[in-house]
Amino acid sequence: MGFFLFLFKLLALVVGGALLITLSLSLINGKNTATSSNLISPLAQTQTQEVQSENVANYLNPGMKLAIDQALEGTTGTYAIYFKKLKTGETYAQNENLRFQSASLYKLLLMATAFRLMHDDKLDENELLRKDAADLNRIFDIASESAELKEGEVSMTVKDAIEKSIVISHNYAALLLSNRVKISTMRLFLKNEGFSSSNVGQPPQTTALDIASFYEKLYNGTLVNKEYSDRMLAILKGQQLNDRIPKYLPEEVLIAHKTGELQGFKHDAGIVFSPDADYILVILSESNNPKMAAERIAQVSKAVYSYLQKSK
Repeated sequence: MGFFLFLFKLLALVVGGALLITLSLSLINGKNTATSSNLISPLAQTQTQEVQSENVANYLNPGMKLAIDQALEGTTGTYAIYFKKLKTGETYAQNENLRFQSASLYKLLLMATAFRLMHDDKLDENELLRKDAADLNRIFDIASESAELKEGEVSMTVKDAIEKSIVISHNYAALLLSNRVKISTMRLFLKNEGFSSSNVGQPPQTTALDIASFYEKLYNGTLVNKEYSDRMLAILKGQQLNDRIPKYLPEEVLIAHKTGELQGFKHDAGIVFSPDADYILVILSESNNPKMAAERIAQVSKAVYSYLQKSK
């Protein structure tokens, strides 16, 4: 009798424990379901995925990617490309954070730094700058075999130095202005404006994203201020080196841009004021055939413009 009583109690304990465990699991599952439902429903999850997909598609822009890929087909070298429609924010980017030697694109940053100093009454655009070419070569560590000028005085106003640095990419105008503005001041300007991937030291470097940000600030009138942003845009619209972004675009299309080239590096970057949509286009390249790279840049620009015309 005692043995059967023991078995009965043992069975009761097992059944009771099982019921308790089942109840606990039920409560836990119920809590988890409620929490999950409060955090995100199946519909909300689907919507989140769709939004993410749209962002990715908007960023990559499949149609634009195809047009650019076709323009680059068969090319060698490395390209960074950044495109942005300024009214809609539609964007395409490729290697946008990859650093390249900036070549003459540093003159964009030099120009903006000079205008900042003018705004702060630390620089007069009518100030006459003078320096011997030999001194500029020494100051900026330019080897004799690389120097375009080896002797003679370089002399021009701040205003002229800015314009020549941009419009014809005059190297000694830029060196003369850099000597007055100071590299340390340019570095501070870059830091304050958030161009964190650009450097004006040796070697000067930049990214497609930083240059695109520069142009977007210009377009929005927030680089220094509206007045000086407009003045910088006006200078850039007078660019005389037009063998890349403007090459295959209609003559009536206005473009504010700056080229850069140094050894294997070939760049062009600016704002295209299209009848249908103003847009930023930055193309940086490094290759063993810079002449061909310049043509590729022109072809990419043509492809972008044609794609926008077809998709409007």
